[in-house]
Amino acid sequence: MKPTTKNIKSNLPKFLIIRAFQDASLLWIPIIYLFYNSIGLNLAQIGIIASVSFFTTFLLEVPTGVMADKIGRKKTLVIGGILTILFSLTLIFANSFYEVFLASLFLGSAIAINSGADTAIIYDSLKQLKKENQFKEFLGKHQGIGLFSGATALLFLGLSSKINFKPVFIIVTFLATISTLIILTLKEPKVHSKKLGTSLNHFIESTKEILSKKILFIIFSYTIIVVAIINGFFRFHQIYANQVGIKIASISLVYSAMFFIAGISSFNIKRLERFLGLKLSLILIPITLGLSYILMGTFFTPLSILFVFLESIIAGISLITLEDLQNKLISSEKRATILSVSSFFQSAFKGIFILIIGVLAQAKSLRPTYIILGLFIIILGTYLASRINSYYKTKTIRPRSNKNRRNRKIQSQ
Repeated sequence: MKPTTKNIKSNLPKFLIIRAFQDASLLWIPIIYLFYNSIGLNLAQIGIIASVSFFTTFLLEVPTGVMADKIGRKKTLVIGGILTILFSLTLIFANSFYEVFLASLFLGSAIAINSGADTAIIYDSLKQLKKENQFKEFLGKHQGIGLFSGATALLFLGLSSKINFKPVFIIVTFLATISTLIILTLKEPKVHSKKLGTSLNHFIESTKEILSKKILFIIFSYTIIVVAIINGFFRFHQIYANQVGIKIASISLVYSAMFFIAGISSFNIKRLERFLGLKLSLILIPITLGLSYILMGTFFTPLSILFVFLESIIAGISLITLEDLQNKLISSEKRATILSVSSFFQSAFKGIFILIIGVLAQAKSLRPTYIILGLFIIILGTYLASRINSYYKTKTIRPRSNKNRRNRKIQSQ
């Protein structure tokens, strides 16, 4: 049965519901290391578990992107949902290192499989409806609802007087199951070519497309500097909060507030862009993000944790803005693969970056680390933003000048 316009249109509200359940199921994030410790894992074992999840995602990022383009994004998301369920189910019964190791493999695989496939099916659904110009606005709602949902879940967790680990994982399993069942009702947009060739050829052709479009490569680099650093560095805020004297029980509440603020900025991304303009937004994103880290490193007091909310505003708008720019430049049949290649390099950078930051923080302390990182983001981020702006300035000026030449020709006649 071929997907109709009505069926494809139904994907959009379903994705909002899916995102709400998926982000609410992230209850495990602020307690996962405490759980590992409660079942007897030492710090070395916890480090191994964390690296297993990261490297699994890293290794599967591109192959799962190719899989999404080859077998369909819906089927890929269903597999990702099942792996998420297996992750939380395994933790319900986990009592040893090896059981947690298996759960970590499930989690890393699920993250890799979901990466790119969800964005690809959203964009192609809008494209089939001839509404791809609404992608950024929809993605703002999509991300905003997820952030609000996750923030609410973290708020309740932070207000709990006592945290019982097993019931948390049971709730996570329930929420992941509901989101997977809703994914099963999605309709695949008509974007898949029957002549994709082998998986290797498809990957090679996708890589060629990235390299042939210089601006796409620059946008990917900008995304790595901004998005990968936010995703990789936010975990250090737990250590920061502890060092400036914030109680551990309050950390979940801080993260909840971060999610709420990021959600508000996601919902208002169109208003912010209308007010600032795309070019100014691209410049202000690294400046604001870098400034938040510099201020946190400079003052280093309990109140200075409030500067992290500047990062939250940027987290709410940066990924949406950059994914919109990327998707406009990517061909439909290679979309999931190319987005996975982008995520692959983000993961590689994130792993190296976290290692460097950890060593730097250990050698120099956390305070100068925040300042150095802030300066790095401002310098490199604004340079890449200027390169992107130069490209779009050229693209907008040329057609206008051609039109003016035609007008002058008509007037002379």
